[in-house]
Amino acid sequence: IAILIAVIIRAKMFLTTTAMKKVIPSIILICFLLHANAQSCLPGGIAFNCQAQIDSFSILYPNCSEIEGCVTIGCGAGTDIINLDCLRQLTSIGSFLHIYRNDSLPDLYGLNKLKHIHGDLIIGTVLYGGYWGNNSLTDLSGLEGLDSIYGRVVILGNEKLENFNGLENLRYIEGAISIQANGSLTSLAGLENIASGAITELYIINNCCLSTCDIQSVCEYLQGPDINVSIHGNAEGCFSPEEAAMACGLGLNEKGISKKYLKIYPNPSSSQITIVAPTASYKHTTLTIIKLNGQQLITRQITEQQTVLDVSGLPQGIYIVQVRDNNQVMVQKLVVK
Repeated sequence: IAILIAVIIRAKMFLTTTAMKKVIPSIILICFLLHANAQSCLPGGIAFNCQAQIDSFSILYPNCSEIEGCVTIGCGAGTDIINLDCLRQLTSIGSFLHIYRNDSLPDLYGLNKLKHIHGDLIIGTVLYGGYWGNNSLTDLSGLEGLDSIYGRVVILGNEKLENFNGLENLRYIEGAISIQANGSLTSLAGLENIASGAITELYIINNCCLSTCDIQSVCEYLQGPDINVSIHGNAEGCFSPEEAAMACGLGLNEKGISKKYLKIYPNPSSSQITIVAPTASYKHTTLTIIKLNGQQLITRQITEQQTVLDVSGLPQGIYIVQVRDNNQVMVQKLVVK
């Protein structure tokens, strides 16, 4: 508005009244278009392949905070990108954000104000049959402002990535979580606050050091009624859906409760099993057979260290046996054949 007033005053110094009547509508239109473009821009998206392109963004697009199209940072041949400082004005991306093959990029600072991605967040890629990530990233610091992703979260082939710190404020996604081939990843910490009901699929595959999967969002998803899960090739504790479910205690994460393993034999079985819970208190102790989606099939009170249970009525498959008293939760996988 201030710019518009200044332009009109300046025009009055040189134009007649009749001319002003003709010119003012055009001035208003131009200023309106300038204001409209002050927030959104680049409907076709933009690709940053080198540091010079990053550095020139705030100069070429000084008022652009909402990119309407997709954004890619990186390229198939590697880049010299070392920081994203000149992207600090971005608050929203209208399509996907793809960050890949930036081996000199230590963090994602510069995207601190980014709040919404209206598409996938993809960090890493698959090229020529292999994974190509961002091999200096140890976490995702710089994405602390991100609240919602209207698409998938895909993290591929980042060799030094240890956890997902930086995504703690991410609450909502619309799609799958796919975490694959991140060789130094040890924990899913940082993804715990995502609403599990918005996750459609969960893929945690070939992260050789990943042993901690029992974060809130994953545990809640594993208890859902219709889950699509693939967990394999990770370290012990997150090697399979069964291990992840046991680590979660199927959502029983109350303070003061320790999770220990039961002894079950024979296992697999198609008839009777013996369950040994040597440290149970047997006061208010409950034995429960649970499906991997969290559905409780058999529940009974127990009073002895050893309990014999007939499982011949259960369909073939994998179940979690859980014994819980006032002090602890003990779990073990049961295979019914």
